[in-house]
Amino acid sequence: YVREGVPSTARWRLVLVGAGGLSVLAWAIAFSARTGHGWDAFERVLPGLVIAAVVIAMLALARSVGGRVMAASAVALIASGELVWWNAASSLNAEPPAYYAVLEQPWGQEAEAIQILERELAARTKEGERPRVEIVGVSGPWQNLAMVRQWEATNGYNPLRIGRYDRLVAPGETTHVVDQRLFPPSFSGYDCALARELGLEFVVLGRPIEEVPHLANRPVADVLLAGPKIWIYRLSDPEPRVLFLGRVQVADTDPQVIAGQFGVHPASETAVIEDDTAPVRSYASLPGESGRAQIISWAPDRVEIDVEGLRPGVLILHEPYYPGWVVEVDGQPARLLRANILFRGVEISEGMHRVVFRFTPFSLTNLRNAAVGALHGPLQ
Repeated sequence: YVREGVPSTARWRLVLVGAGGLSVLAWAIAFSARTGHGWDAFERVLPGLVIAAVVIAMLALARSVGGRVMAASAVALIASGELVWWNAASSLNAEPPAYYAVLEQPWGQEAEAIQILERELAARTKEGERPRVEIVGVSGPWQNLAMVRQWEATNGYNPLRIGRYDRLVAPGETTHVVDQRLFPPSFSGYDCALARELGLEFVVLGRPIEEVPHLANRPVADVLLAGPKIWIYRLSDPEPRVLFLGRVQVADTDPQVIAGQFGVHPASETAVIEDDTAPVRSYASLPGESGRAQIISWAPDRVEIDVEGLRPGVLILHEPYYPGWVVEVDGQPARLLRANILFRGVEISEGMHRVVFRFTPFSLTNLRNAAVGALHGPLQ
């Protein structure tokens, strides 16, 4: 434009484009008038028309290169100003910075709630556990708070989730809207088998738990904070993050997942292994303790566990089974099992062992498995 000016075009095209734009605006005003807001819509449209007319006139009337430089600069300035005016802290697509203060400088009851929750989480971590948290019905920024504070949450704000997990847990997409938290048969409440397997121990709500819609039964829980804006509950008897089990059952769990059911009962002390990752050996259902497991170190892409097997069995890590994870036992590669529908497992022989789960998404094995999965259409 600066070098050559406004490009020449047929007048009818200009008229057609202009008429189309004005028609859209006229329709918007007429549509708003149906609800008694026609004049409000016109007041919003008018400044835009004035700005557009000024910009068009400036671009069309500038004849020299210097004039076009000034016109183009003015248009860029107007466009930037208009963008900032309508998009900075607008309730249409953003909020004032104070709305997100909980992510950096929380105050009031939000600060109190964070302090209580982190104190409880730290105490449980010191005991060797890694409890999970669910946050529902609190303000939008709280959905990001779990990531900022490195809490392990069962849900999040518009997260990317594994298909099996999303179908069975059904945490919802916009979880600051409590109505979107459904409780399907596979996750019927906060004291169900799946909640316990996940290690869910703390629930943070924007209302008392008895007022949560779709939740049929209130679980047995300690109240750590009771409003007026935030409620925190501590659930009883969650499963530990790692388990060593000597009883093993092989099954095809895809029908359960498709039906939205979670047919694993932690009290049975049986590891249910997916048939396509079936263990190599068979296991006798002997009474008594099978062994013990303890988390030694934890990172997003690496988990180290010490296991003492009193007899051969399966170690279950209550973290999602997902392509790219590999496992080693005493430094040697081992076969990763899909245990209890959603989780990772590995066979362990009798005795003391160090187990390491590592995430290696670009390994040749994982790339091959991804290609095979794409061809065969895995469960989404």
